[in-house]
Amino acid sequence: MSNLPDDLMADAAHDEEQVKDVDDNSSDLSIIDQFDIDAVEPAALHDQNTSIPGPELQVRSPVSSSRHDTEERSDVLSMVSSLGSKETTPIDIEKSTLPSKVKTASSHLATFQTPRSSRATSKSDFSSKVPQTPRIRPKSSIPPGIQPQEYASQCITAAEMCRLSPYALHPDEHRLLRRYITRPQVTTYLNLRNSILRLWVQNPQVAVTRREAIGCASQRWFEAASLCYDWLVRNGYINFGCVSYPKEPSLIIEPPTKQRTIVVIGAGVSGLGCARQLDGLFQQYSHDFVALNELPPRVIVVEARNRVGGRVYSKAFNATPDPKSGFAGARCTAEMGGMIITGFYGNPLNFLVRGQLGLAYHALRPETTLYDSNGLPADLESDQVVEHLFNDSLDRVSEYKFDIKLPPLVFGNMPLINEGRDSNSEGTWTLKQMDDAANLGAPAAQRQLASRGIRSVGEQSKYGRAALKAREMGWKLKPGVSSTETVNLDQAAHADKACMGSVFENAINQYTNIVEMKPLHLRLLNWHVANLEYSNATDLHNLSLGGWDIDAGNEWEGKHTMVIGGYQSMARGLLMCPQPLECRFLSPVQKIVYSPDFDKTADSKSKIICEDGTQIEADHIVCSIPLGVLKSGNVQFDPPIPEWKAGAIKRVGYGVLNKLILTYQDPFWEPDRDIFGILRDPSNLESLQQKDYAESRGRLFQWFNVSQSSGLPCLVALMAGKAGYATEKEDDKALVEEATTLLRKVFGEDVPYPKEVMVTRWASDKYSFGSYSSSGPDMQWNDYDTLAKPLGNLVFAGEHTIGTHPATVHGAYMSGLRAASEVLDSIIGPLRAPEALFPAKEATPSSLKRKSPSSHDAVKKQRQEHEKNFAEYVLSMLGPAPIYPDAPPPNAYSFFRRDNAMLIRQRCLAKRRAGTKASKIPSKDMSQMASRMWRELAPDERMTYEQRFRAAVVEYKSRLGDLLEKMREREEKVAELRNMFDELTASKSTQREGLAGISSSSSSSSSSSISSSIRNSSSGTPLPTQNVAVVAAVAQAMASPITATAAITNTTDATDTTATTDTTDTTATTAPTAAMSPSGQQNTTVMDTAMSIAMMEEETGIRISGLPARKMKRVSYAEDQSSDVENEGAMK
Repeated sequence: MSNLPDDLMADAAHDEEQVKDVDDNSSDLSIIDQFDIDAVEPAALHDQNTSIPGPELQVRSPVSSSRHDTEERSDVLSMVSSLGSKETTPIDIEKSTLPSKVKTASSHLATFQTPRSSRATSKSDFSSKVPQTPRIRPKSSIPPGIQPQEYASQCITAAEMCRLSPYALHPDEHRLLRRYITRPQVTTYLNLRNSILRLWVQNPQVAVTRREAIGCASQRWFEAASLCYDWLVRNGYINFGCVSYPKEPSLIIEPPTKQRTIVVIGAGVSGLGCARQLDGLFQQYSHDFVALNELPPRVIVVEARNRVGGRVYSKAFNATPDPKSGFAGARCTAEMGGMIITGFYGNPLNFLVRGQLGLAYHALRPETTLYDSNGLPADLESDQVVEHLFNDSLDRVSEYKFDIKLPPLVFGNMPLINEGRDSNSEGTWTLKQMDDAANLGAPAAQRQLASRGIRSVGEQSKYGRAALKAREMGWKLKPGVSSTETVNLDQAAHADKACMGSVFENAINQYTNIVEMKPLHLRLLNWHVANLEYSNATDLHNLSLGGWDIDAGNEWEGKHTMVIGGYQSMARGLLMCPQPLECRFLSPVQKIVYSPDFDKTADSKSKIICEDGTQIEADHIVCSIPLGVLKSGNVQFDPPIPEWKAGAIKRVGYGVLNKLILTYQDPFWEPDRDIFGILRDPSNLESLQQKDYAESRGRLFQWFNVSQSSGLPCLVALMAGKAGYATEKEDDKALVEEATTLLRKVFGEDVPYPKEVMVTRWASDKYSFGSYSSSGPDMQWNDYDTLAKPLGNLVFAGEHTIGTHPATVHGAYMSGLRAASEVLDSIIGPLRAPEALFPAKEATPSSLKRKSPSSHDAVKKQRQEHEKNFAEYVLSMLGPAPIYPDAPPPNAYSFFRRDNAMLIRQRCLAKRRAGTKASKIPSKDMSQMASRMWRELAPDERMTYEQRFRAAVVEYKSRLGDLLEKMREREEKVAELRNMFDELTASKSTQREGLAGISSSSSSSSSSSISSSIRNSSSGTPLPTQNVAVVAAVAQAMASPITATAAITNTTDATDTTATTDTTDTTATTAPTAAMSPSGQQNTTVMDTAMSIAMMEEETGIRISGLPARKMKRVSYAEDQSSDVENEGAMK
């Protein structure tokens, strides 16, 4: 079924360059006196200078990276255009022209003229009275005159800003399209999708319409553009947040008799994000509800507090700012909860904060000064070596993390996408057919665990020998410690109740036995540990060994920023813009009654019960209650939550981070620094044991100068780890006294007491019971995904339901977008692709002329089919040919350089002068540094690499010898199969003369045809039906050649009439050299048969018969070759 409204497909048959006149009813357009329909294309409305701030849309080199300089991504918000809509002129339908039963829906009901699903009355009944939508001109949304490469650069940047890869299908896109799209078409689809995203980035204040999205495509791709638009909208990649939706009337056949109710519990960022997204989706898909004879659902937000934001709370100060500070009349606030936006590039909050609400922000300066416990700045060199050791220890602990396999990605043609060009090829096999042929099955829906259990690393860590690494970092080894000493964490990792903290402490304790570590080093080290505990809101011993860094690799790019005037302003914007949401404050929920079998029971009613007895019936419930409240059991569920979800609630960790907020009359700290740290002493001042630092390291360890965002001279100190829990029971005065003592050590005795003090105690807040989630010690690898799974008509949202971005404000918002999509899918059904997604290309007179058959084509077709059938036959009988084993590196030096790549890079970076702009290290510098390190290597270390090299060579030679024996056996079998195959296929009298010389044609003839078939099999392409029939018939002949001859004759009859590729035949005039006789007598050697398909080596890399293909350069290893000579040559 078509995915487009009928009126948008009315012109599908006319030429793409021809735009027909608008219908006579076009005079009814509401603002026709201002714009002409054909003159105002969609591109004219979104190519204004209204784009969201971000990287400069510059011309992209085909080989350049898709990333941009992150230093330029936090520029000030540009003025957004007052343009009200991106869509073409709306249609004004006068009520007097409609039939008596047809009424105009209110402006919030519909976006499009007619519902995509069928209705009781045909659209044609009103065609003479209702004005028709202007036809869409192909690629009308692309601005005229723009260079293709510049346009491609803008589209690629837009995709990256929308958290999508511009070069690959999202796994959900792959599953949606795999039955319809071919590999070459992926490139065209990605260009189309990126073009739609560009429209959104250009002006995120106004929603992209379906007409504009379709205007990015050529006429054949209109259906695909509409489907892509639906996928982007329903998954929250475009048209989300505080966005305006164009108002168009809709035709209603009968007055609506039903309206569903959606209740969202919680007015935090996830709950408000979900409610706002639902409101927008119901407006954009109101035509689906019209088709169901329903009003768009009603969305009600229920909040326990008397404010919005949840754990994003900007509390107003009692003090007022200095009139000369520039904040006169502004609201001065303290960030009690979330306060930092961790990069804008790719972050959906970028569109909310800068593109829609226009909130001012301050980019934090990353320069940090660390002060020792005595108040003096810590030694910079000591800080650097400690930081290197801290990161190396984390790297070694990370080797025991969950081995999670990500869903496969399908990439387009990157050079074509960079140049803004579509693929010229249409392809033959869909992605599903290729997967089925390769027995891959459907792609994984989500992440998967590649291996179970904790792995063993031992002393073979990929990060090298600890002693050698420490010496490279700048540490001094203890007397008697060899450079071969290393850190082995296997015993600690496999111990009972092992956790991230226990294994990390074991790594530090082993390092203290290797290097000369002083108390200053331990204080510096534990400051970094406290910073890690701040990120996780808990002590390291409460973190999972396998999942403590489960969100690694999903960070945004750009500077960290703070919203001026309060982060909570974003939550208020979600509540109020573009129109207020219905929100009931001071309504804590006591009980949730839901329908676990909602999918099987239509129109199931659920309800929530508040503490004051108020009940609200709902068709769907979205639960964004914080994880701490779910753990407490204060909210009841009827029926009770199943054990699989209750177990995840228990296992996922939930910690606390508290703050001490101090305001002063005047700043006494460095005004050009936004962050500074203070090292804390352990209970035993001379202790070198990690456990002695656990209680104190997180107390007031990091300080933020928030004067630029709060409006007052203000400092915020963090209480992390065990100190965060201790804050819950400590007195405010004691905390202020401790903070003032620390500040006076650093900035002098003149530091005054603060004017105003605020202390957070999130663990005592009954509506949160903590700050944010973390990976608990017993957490399973997919617990975050488990928390996100719905229970019937009960959907879950919150930062604890998104494993890729947990414990973040943007993660909470993204979970709200996902929950809204799940609610919409359960109401109107999931998104499905139409069967005729990509109509076949219409043949032109020139193409028909090129494809007209000739006598030469008939001969060529016979030869091609014959060789294809033989290649498939060999593959079915013998399977794929063995391939060469991977050759080891050419010498011991190569092993050394591969194992120490990170150290080489670090030394190259350290060698640079201070202040040098970061850029890619030249390969020449890397090689010189590696050669120097190899020469400085201790003899025993070098001997280790020599032994590894020699062992690798021995193993390679052994595997190579086994391969040669298999090759000889395979060559003999292929020759026998060739004899049998030609004898049987030559029995057909009408083909005997043409096939007599096929087997012995020149090597190029065989290799050209067979390599084509091999490429198909190696890439997962299914074999044509008629060829499979030939293979089956010949396979039968192996058992009974006499009875199978007739079957092959009948099968080849079918192949004679089958169209094949029109590739030029380079062997038509080549004389046969080693033909097979009809009797099957062999007239060629085994090697001649193998050489007949030799060209496949360079083309495919995979061989069916003959010698295995080999693309990489072969490396020979002489028995008497000197490794020292090799090493010297490598260094030169």
